[in-house]
Amino acid sequence: MTIHSPDFRTIRSASRIRLARRGMQGGAVAIVAAIVLIAMVGIVGLALDLGKLYVVRAELQNAADACALAAVHSLNGATTRQLDIAEVAGLTTGLRHKVQFQKNRASLHQNVSITFAERIDGPWLLKNALGPGDPSELRMRHARCTVTESDMEIWFIHVLNALPGVAIGTQQVGVNAVASLRNAQTTCAIPVAICAEQLTASTPVRQWLGGASSPSDETTSKFNWVELNPDTKSSSTRDIADMLTGDGACELPATGMEVGVAGARLGLFTAWNIRFGIYQGGAHSAQENPPDLSGYAYTTLTWPAAADGSRSNAFPDFISKR
Repeated sequence: MTIHSPDFRTIRSASRIRLARRGMQGGAVAIVAAIVLIAMVGIVGLALDLGKLYVVRAELQNAADACALAAVHSLNGATTRQLDIAEVAGLTTGLRHKVQFQKNRASLHQNVSITFAERIDGPWLLKNALGPGDPSELRMRHARCTVTESDMEIWFIHVLNALPGVAIGTQQVGVNAVASLRNAQTTCAIPVAICAEQLTASTPVRQWLGGASSPSDETTSKFNWVELNPDTKSSSTRDIADMLTGDGACELPATGMEVGVAGARLGLFTAWNIRFGIYQGGAHSAQENPPDLSGYAYTTLTWPAAADGSRSNAFPDFISKR
């Protein structure tokens, strides 16, 4: 029997093939490991960088809120330069805030960062958009501040730029805040006119005055309804009713103005009564039209007459009940 030994050259060739395959597998594993490492670093970096952006956004929001509140405080109609004053107040307050972990000062700019509006839904205008003496300046009651932080460097997420088609650069975060000036009831005028033709300097303070209920009633030393809307020239029963069911006329200018025609208005008693918590006919509700702070009506039924038949000096009782 003849036994043949394996060819040494054949064995060496097979070994080379196996080593080459192992080298190819090792290279593939290295590539996969590099991709996985980049992805892991990117995920960790995404969490850290998003956290940084969130912190900066919160810091910017604080600056914008403070700016808007400071600016709107000056929109009281007391001067024709109220927008200049409001802008300075907003910028001064907003610039005291810092961002990027309290490292940089918030960025606000004159005639750029603060806009104003008569109504909450706009239009929003820069201070310089209104010409000198523009009457709408006195009617501005809303301020909006916009604060932006640009060219923010990121920490780790830019490692994803090593992947094909990915290009992540510096970031920008912007916020805005809106504040509205809502006048207290003590500064909003009730559409009531006092006919004082027969009142003299000696008339006692808190003198009880009767109200006219119809156009034929005597109007001297009485009170009547009056149009207080500066945008209209004629008296409107609906406008007066809207004032009675709301806060009153809160946007009157600081100086004297021309008002509409005074007189009696039939049908306004339902609007007037809600100021005392009396709702009639289902036209109004306490949720939409809450009563004023008195919540009490002085009538012949609720306030007794004095010995001489007069009705006066209800003010102390009003203060007590209020």
